[in-house]
Parts: sequence; structure tokens; C-alpha cells
Amino acid sequence: ASINQVCYAFLLGLAFGYVYVRTGHLRYSLAVHVLINGMTSVLLPVLLSAAAGASAGINPSDVDLSAVLGNPGVVALLLYVAALLALSLLGAVVFLFVVRERGLDASGIKPKAAFLSWGVLAFVVMAVVALL
Repeated sequence: ASINQVCYAFLLGLAFGYVYVRTGHLRYSLAVHVLINGMTSVLLPVLLSAAAGASAGINPSDVDLSAVLGNPGVVALLLYVAALLALSLLGAVVFLFVVRERGLDASGIKPKAAFLSWGVLAFVVMAVVALL
């Protein structure tokens, strides 16, 4: 695991923990986790291979932008990236709105239960070991 992966997983874990603490339901965090895994491990490789097939054997200095953008694989990859950016921005706005309107009240659920569980502690230990 690289430092980028550790940071990415840590930040997502904090976000999922926050959603659990706020709602008291694990299903929302699980649903988003499944969606992220599906997009990054199933959809993205398909789009990348389709886009790579379009550019195989092409000299970058001879690339005609209209020809590249005319390839369905490249267009699909660009739409995927645009959707990820839009969803990230929407998520940040919604998060800030909810925090502003409702604060960070845990609604009776102890944050210790979400952030100091055996799973979180095991992840931290494995991440430190992987970085060494």
C-alpha cells in the first residue's frame, strides 16, 4: 500500500464513521463503500482499457483532438472523470450544509464506538506496517 492509498482509505474511513455516528445506520456507509469499490475496481478498468485501445500505436505529436474525442472509450472515460468530480463537489457541499445546519452532534452514539473499534485499530496497525 502506498501513502496515497493509506490517506485515501483513512479519509474515507473517517467519512464513513461520521455517517454512521450521525445516522446510527451502517447501511449508508456500506452502500457508498460498495459503490466506490464497484466504480474503481470494475468500471474504471473497463473504461481505461477502452481508452487505451483507442490510443495504441499513436504518436502523441500526431494526435488529432477531434479523432481522440470521437472515440467512445475516451469519451466514456472523460464522462466518468467529470461525474466523479461533480459528485465530489456535491458531496462536499452537502456535507458542509449538514454540518452548518445540524452541527456535529453524535445523536447519542458514542464516537468512540465508531472510531476506536477493533476494525479501525487493525487498519491503523496494518497501514503503519505497510508503510514500513
